[in-house]
This record gives sequence, structure tokens and C-alpha cells, in this order.
Amino acid sequence: QQFNHKHLHTDDATPIIVNLPLETLTSGERSCELPPRHVEFAILVPSTYTEVFLSRNPECSIHSLFFASKSSATQQSRKPWLVRQVILENENLWNEVGLLNNVKCSIDG
Repeated sequence: QQFNHKHLHTDDATPIIVNLPLETLTSGERSCELPPRHVEFAILVPSTYTEVFLSRNPECSIHSLFFASKSSATQQSRKPWLVRQVILENENLWNEVGLLNNVKCSIDG
């Protein structure tokens, strides 16, 4: 659903931008599509999650998914992903990206 509103794209081979909506990652539906844990990447935090993400709430699904050093399912230690950049979604972001012609707006069905 988030992808149907706005998403980034590029005509170049770099950087590669892949849309994996947060809900599909936290549910496990598409978490297998994340890069290997040794590969650096950036995440875009949806505006609906910004407040809870910035509060560093232990219940935050983004922190639990990307930055936890322990599996919530097995309680075994694990290596967190190498998230090197966190981008917070807001209208200013989309306006700036739009100026670079890297944004497409889709119209729902």
C-alpha cells in the first residue's frame, strides 16, 4: 500500500533502490529479500513510524527488525544488519527528491 503512493526510482545502475514495505518485512513475508547482514544499506522510515522510531521504544518494529542483536523468536544472539543510513519520510523529503526527478507518484487503482 505504501508503494502505491510514492516511491523512489533511478535510471542508473547505482544506487539500487528496492521497495520492501515495512509491514511485509516485520511480518516475515519479505524479510528474506533483505541483503546479507554484511552488506551496508539504507532504510526509509515511513512517516507513520517516525515518532516511535525516534523515541527508541523497545517495542519499535524497526529497531527490533534491523538493530536487534538477539532473535525475538529464539532469543539467540545474531548479527544485526548494517544499516548505515536512516532516512525519515516527510513531505520535504519527497519535494527534494522530486526536484532530482527520482520520485514517481502512483495513483491507487
